[in-house]
Amino acid sequence: MVKIFRYNFLIICFSLFSGSIAFSQPPIITLDNISKDTIAKFDRAHAILDNKTQITSIQNNAVIPNNYLHPLIEWQGPEDYGDAFLMELKSNNHSLNVLLKNNVWQPDSNEFKNFLKDKEVFITLYWLDKGKTYKSQPLRLVISKQSLNEGIAFRTVQPLFNPALPNAIKIFSFDQKLPDSLMELEGTCVGCHGYSAHAAYFSIKKGTDRRLMTVGRSDHKFQLNHQDIGEFSFFAISPDSNYAALVRSPLGDLAVKKSFIEPFDYPYRSADIYCYDAERKTLAPLKGASDPNFVEDMPFFSPDGKYLLFSRYQYSEKNGVQGIHSMDLYKVPFNSGHGGEPVPIKNASSNNMYQFFPRYSPNGKWISFCRGDGQRGIYARKSSDIYMLSADGNTINKLNLNMDNVMDSWHDWSPDSHWLIFSSNREKNRLTALYLVYIDDNGKDYPPVKLVGYDNMKVNTPQFVPKNLNIEVVKNLRDYIDSIYSTSKK
Repeated sequence: MVKIFRYNFLIICFSLFSGSIAFSQPPIITLDNISKDTIAKFDRAHAILDNKTQITSIQNNAVIPNNYLHPLIEWQGPEDYGDAFLMELKSNNHSLNVLLKNNVWQPDSNEFKNFLKDKEVFITLYWLDKGKTYKSQPLRLVISKQSLNEGIAFRTVQPLFNPALPNAIKIFSFDQKLPDSLMELEGTCVGCHGYSAHAAYFSIKKGTDRRLMTVGRSDHKFQLNHQDIGEFSFFAISPDSNYAALVRSPLGDLAVKKSFIEPFDYPYRSADIYCYDAERKTLAPLKGASDPNFVEDMPFFSPDGKYLLFSRYQYSEKNGVQGIHSMDLYKVPFNSGHGGEPVPIKNASSNNMYQFFPRYSPNGKWISFCRGDGQRGIYARKSSDIYMLSADGNTINKLNLNMDNVMDSWHDWSPDSHWLIFSSNREKNRLTALYLVYIDDNGKDYPPVKLVGYDNMKVNTPQFVPKNLNIEVVKNLRDYIDSIYSTSKK
C-alpha cells in the first residue's frame, strides 16, 4: 500500500480552564509542540465514535467525476473539541493522512490523482482530546467512470440585493483549485448568461441601460457585439447559436428585503417571450409564447432546437390576495422563431402548483424543473425543490438532493446528461453555494458534493460551458463593457 504523509500546522482552539493538570495525564498536542510524530499519537484502532463531527461539503455515497483533482472537504466538529485533528483518506490501493490546519481542505493534484484511479475513497476525521482519540463516521466517496471536462460558469452576487455592488461571472474547472474570473464588475450588473458550442450571451445593465452582449466565435476567433433591445430578463440560446429566446419587458413590483434567504420579491405582472435572430439582428414576439393574457417566462430550448419550454402564469386576485397563484410548464414549436401552438406539459401544469426553471436534459430523456411557492416570484425561494419529469410526462420524481426549507434551484445539465449542477442555501450562513450531483440512466440522483462557496457572496445561475467554446481566450471583458456605456453617453 502506498502511504503519503502531509503535515500542516494546526490552528488550535483552546478551552479556558482553571486548576493544575496531573503529571500522569498524556501531554496535550498544541501549536507549540506539534511535530511529525503527532500522527503516531492517534490511536485510530481504538478511536471513539462521535457523530457530532462530520464532513459537511460531501454527503455519504456521493459520486464525483474521475478528473476532479481538488475535491472541497469542509467539516464541523463539537464546540468543545480538543487538541489535534487528522484526516485519513483510504482506498484499496492508496492512503493519505493530513494534519489539519483548519476546517477547510483541498488536496493538491498529486495527492488525489491516484485516488481517482480507484472506485471509492473513505474519509475519516480523527481528533485528540486529553489523550483520547475520537473519530467521525467514515464517509464513502464514489469515483465515477465518467469525467467532466466542461467548465461551469456561475455568477457571484451580494448577499443582500444591490445590483450596484460588485458582481462577477466565474468559471469552475475540475482540474483547478480555484475558479477563474471571466468578468468582474462594479456598478454594472451582469445578469443572465448562456452558452452554446459557438457563442456566449450575457445580459448586462448599468443604471437603466440594459444590453444583450454576444461573444461569438468565427474561424477560431471571437467577435464581441451588443444590442440595445430594451428591458429583458431570462433568456436561452438555441443549440445552433442562431437565436436567443428572451423574456422581454418584464413588469412587476420589486420589494427589496433585508434577508439573506429571500432578499427580494419580484412577481411579474406581465412579460412575453421574444425571439432574437442573431444573424439578422431582429427581435419579434414568439407566437404561442407571447399571449398578452399571460406572463411567459424562463424559456429553454429542446436539444434539437425544435421546441421551447417555458413557464406560463397570470398575476391576479384570488380569495382577496393579489399575486401569482400557480405556474404551468408549456412547450411550443420554435419553428425558426415563428412559434406555434403552446401545449401544456403533463404532470407540470393544471395542478395549482408553481413550476418554473424548466430544463431539458441534453439527451432529451428528462425535463427537470423547480417547484415551490412562487406567489411572490421565483427568485431565491426557500421552498424551491428540483423535480425530474420524463419527457413524455408520465413519470415525475422529487430528487433526493433537495433539503427541507432551503432553496434548491438554478440548475443545469452536463452535456452527457449524467450530472446536474445546482445552487442551494443549505449552508449555515445561508449563502448559496454550487453543488454537483450524479444522475444515473434511470433518473436516480446520488448525494451531492459542494463545489464552490464563499463567506461573503452568493453563487447562482450555474451553467456548463461547452469545452469546445474555449471562452478562456476572452476572460477579461471589462474593457469592452466599459466601452459600451462610454459610447452610449456620447
